[in-house]
Amino acid sequence: MTPLWEDFMRLGPLAALLVHFPAGDVEMSPALLAALRFTPDSRPRSLEQWCELCHPEDHGRARELNAALRRGAESALSLARRLYCGDGVYRAFRLDACIRRGEDGSPLLLMGVETALGGGSPQEPSEGSWERRMQEAARCIAVGQRRFEELLDEARVEEASRQDLALSTLVEAMPFPVSVRSTRDGRILNSPSFAHLADASPHLLAAIAGLGDGERLEVQDRYGRTRTLEVRTPPREASSHWSAVALSDVTEVRALEEENLRLRGRLQRIGLRGTAGAPKQPAPEPIRLTGIDATPEAEGLRTALFDRVSSALRAISESALRPAFLAAANHLQGLLQSLRETELTVGAVGLTGSGKSTFINAMMGERLLPEETRATTNAVVLCRRGGVRAADVFYLDGRVERTAGSDLTPDWMEEHTSERWNPGNERGIDHIEWNSPDAAIPSGLVLADTPGLDACDLPRYGELMLRRLLPSLDIALYLTPLRARFKSADVELMHSLLTGGRQVILLLSQIDIERDEVEAGSVLLPRRQRLEQAVTELRGDLQEAGAASCPIIPISSRLALDGFFRRTSPEWEGSNFDPLLRQLTQLRRHLIRCGTALRGQRALAMLERTADRLAQGMAGRLEKGRQDARGRELRDAQRWLNAELSTVRNEWSRSISHELDVARFASDVRNAASIGALRDACLRWESRWSDVVRRMTERMDRAREACRKTLLQHGVFSETLSGSPSPTALPGMDRHLRRQEAELRSQVPVERLIATAPGEDRPLEEARAALIQDGLPTLVKRLDLLRDHLNWWENHMREACCDPVYLELAQEERAEAEAGALSGETTASRAEMAALRLRLTESCSGIRELLKAVPSVPNLSDLPLPGREEPTQDARRSGLFASLLQAMGERRLQAKFFALPALAGGRQLALLGLRRQDGLRLASRLMHDARFMEARAQELDLEGRSWLLLGEGAPPFPCQCVPDAPLPGGLRLLSAPADALAALPDGLQWEGLLADWTPIVHLDLARVDSGLSDLARAPYAAALASAPRWVLAFAHGGLFDRKLADLVADVPERVAAFGERRGFRGRMDWFVYENYDARYTDFIEFGEQLSTASDAADFDALTALWRESGLDLTPPFDEPGLRAALAAGRDKLRHDIDHPSPAGA
Repeated sequence: MTPLWEDFMRLGPLAALLVHFPAGDVEMSPALLAALRFTPDSRPRSLEQWCELCHPEDHGRARELNAALRRGAESALSLARRLYCGDGVYRAFRLDACIRRGEDGSPLLLMGVETALGGGSPQEPSEGSWERRMQEAARCIAVGQRRFEELLDEARVEEASRQDLALSTLVEAMPFPVSVRSTRDGRILNSPSFAHLADASPHLLAAIAGLGDGERLEVQDRYGRTRTLEVRTPPREASSHWSAVALSDVTEVRALEEENLRLRGRLQRIGLRGTAGAPKQPAPEPIRLTGIDATPEAEGLRTALFDRVSSALRAISESALRPAFLAAANHLQGLLQSLRETELTVGAVGLTGSGKSTFINAMMGERLLPEETRATTNAVVLCRRGGVRAADVFYLDGRVERTAGSDLTPDWMEEHTSERWNPGNERGIDHIEWNSPDAAIPSGLVLADTPGLDACDLPRYGELMLRRLLPSLDIALYLTPLRARFKSADVELMHSLLTGGRQVILLLSQIDIERDEVEAGSVLLPRRQRLEQAVTELRGDLQEAGAASCPIIPISSRLALDGFFRRTSPEWEGSNFDPLLRQLTQLRRHLIRCGTALRGQRALAMLERTADRLAQGMAGRLEKGRQDARGRELRDAQRWLNAELSTVRNEWSRSISHELDVARFASDVRNAASIGALRDACLRWESRWSDVVRRMTERMDRAREACRKTLLQHGVFSETLSGSPSPTALPGMDRHLRRQEAELRSQVPVERLIATAPGEDRPLEEARAALIQDGLPTLVKRLDLLRDHLNWWENHMREACCDPVYLELAQEERAEAEAGALSGETTASRAEMAALRLRLTESCSGIRELLKAVPSVPNLSDLPLPGREEPTQDARRSGLFASLLQAMGERRLQAKFFALPALAGGRQLALLGLRRQDGLRLASRLMHDARFMEARAQELDLEGRSWLLLGEGAPPFPCQCVPDAPLPGGLRLLSAPADALAALPDGLQWEGLLADWTPIVHLDLARVDSGLSDLARAPYAAALASAPRWVLAFAHGGLFDRKLADLVADVPERVAAFGERRGFRGRMDWFVYENYDARYTDFIEFGEQLSTASDAADFDALTALWRESGLDLTPPFDEPGLRAALAAGRDKLRHDIDHPSPAGA
């Protein structure tokens, strides 16, 4: 059948086409090319490009075609629409086609004929007589339309008068304060009680103009009493020009709320006193409400611009020339609607385990979101202040469920947002909206808790996730924990945020856990200096990452939670949350001003074009050529944008082809001549994934910037690419998170496929077959992930770039058609033109004055550390005897380290890790001289690529040597550069080095998933998997002081799963410490005795064993703390084993 149709197309006289599926390739007959004025080289070659030729108003017909193809029952179709031809003219065609389908109903071929309708398009030039008849018909239609509009306006005026009279009577009878304002003529109707309040508080009207629904203000009534009023603004109907504001007296409600705050603060203090013996705190200070003189500048600018645009819209609507300017009126109406949107989205962004959920809880005033070290959040949670305490769950199928009151508990939230309780989002949740009247979030901001990034075994997936989320964020709060220096994942994610045009604030969290650095009873570095040093180091990291303009705010979410209901308490002041809230409020005002200014520029451009057309109409010389040039300019921009986006799609669709990549992978595996060559092939394919994602995202960034410049060049506004605040909802990320979890579970354990036992490899053919069988599905999943992101990016860019051009072109065409009615008008009509032009010119002048007053970007600088200081917790620093006791206790770190079973094989240790400083920190503690390496810093290359040998003896290869290092027991330490710089000399392999030198690997356990990603990217990762023994170390155990349970549940579980997937075969020992305190390692060993059946008696026994072992019982390992941490660890183990399954239920 197909060859016959192709012969018919080639030889027949009809305008025929043939579409092949699933590729969508299009073939056209010579007759169709002639009808469309296309050459064989310029014709559309795919079904998508064919549909893009449709007129903007006929896109619905193109969607009907796509819908008919997807429905398996239809075998024929017929539809008419206008197509863009090669000579720049739209012509009407009717497509009559039949569809050939496969057995499953999917389309295989579409064979059809295009028939020209009406002999051509109305836009196409025709003979002189035909043109005269068309002009005569247009004039007749314009006269009839004007008469119809006049009668309709008279009826509207009469009906509006009746409605206004009824509304005035209703407002006069209202028993509570109500104010109604007309956006058409500025009239204001007040109820008697509102008038009394306005007399007592002259600034009342100005105050409520800047307040949103549910906000409160304080006023004086006519008796001199202070009353608290709550603003209620019902939604305004599009057809009405009245906006209403009602005020309800909530003075008694406020008193009850303050009492509730006091009671909740008292209950919180009782709870804290019961567990930690906290002293009694003063009563909480009530949260201050918005006063009548606190209207933000941004709201005043928005209100003023709204009034001026409304005035221009009224001028057009009330003019007799309204039919000639319907396009301009619709455009201004859309701008007014967008000016009403003032809610901005603030996203909490960061790597896994950075404390995002803890920060959200602190902003909301209660621990509701799950707080864990590992990646946990798998749903977006939007948090707001206001209303009742409740959570609304929005499902993917459109359902909405509300949970409030006592049902809204941490367990409920964990069941709905945690990957542990809702694996793969089995519940089908799109997002959750959490409202609380006690929240500290500034009004007009929505705080979004986002999934953690840089998850283990998902190379560069975090960047793709962030790019999906970026279009919805107006402000990004980037959280990084104390002592966590910036690494490659942080730099890449920060770069993505800055290139997305978002304002970024960096939050240095967990400052409350910092302590004095003490050695032998002497304070080497006070707590405040260590915090200042951390901020300085972080500022240097930001400069290296190209983010020097980002302000740094040190915060403590735990202190904010402890002092949330006592705003004058030392805890709240030490949290530094007050300065953060002020920064967010300032940023919101700035972003609203920027968005308002952009909309003002759009309104000004539209009004100036309208006034220019009126001037031409008054002079009787409409410049049709210039209007046609604008239309051609927009069509050229439309074609260029479509071509650029299609180029990126086609270019990368070929680059991530399933068939080619699968064939190449299978070929590399089959051609491997040895087991070593198989390992090398797998490593090459692992690195190719990251390289492909990097090159693809760089190409997308270049295309995005080129599209943005094209839109600016042609005067087209795009809300998404402008960086201005928009009411866009957060995208549903359910399916992307399912892909993340699927990929995590489907990682290929290369070593386990190649080797049958430690040191014993499989036969070559058997290893090849295992890699092809298990490796190809994972490769296909990764390619599907890239293809899915490519499709998302293309759709997003077409919405952001092509749709605004389509709308602008449609408005331009309507405006041209309407402006044609102005030619040849009578003297009376010219008087109407002059009056309308004068009113529009006045509105333009007012808007220009407003735009001149828009302030520049606020200068956000680093905020200082909170003034609150805590005394050192170690009480044994006074006196010589106390110093000796502490020095003896510090020696216990050496004994604990040398007792590790992994060190039984020798005293030659290789210090490895993301940062060299962590390994040298351990070396200085083993030497019991915390300042030894700092004193040698200038003579040694500690930041470069040089290796460093501490101790006596010949080095294994040329490196810097420190033979006088006072290491105990003949210990030799080989310190490697940072992982990003670590490289072995030529001829030396990591496997051989780690066989002779026991590796001590420092890992970021506080962000365990991200830390494991660092280990997977390390150059020695493959060799470490085959090492007979190694030690996993962490130098900042104090970061776990508030979450000790993670050291016995989450962290060991994630590390064990990582080792199993990567085929680790040697023995691994833990060594977690803080300065000279190695009790964290002991706690991990004690935690290994926990099980899901452990009870209070077991906790008492373990606490007694801790005491009998001679371990110190000072915080955080005091007896109550130990029992609480062991119980929490037991609960986490139970969650992992016995969690509810929504599908099973």
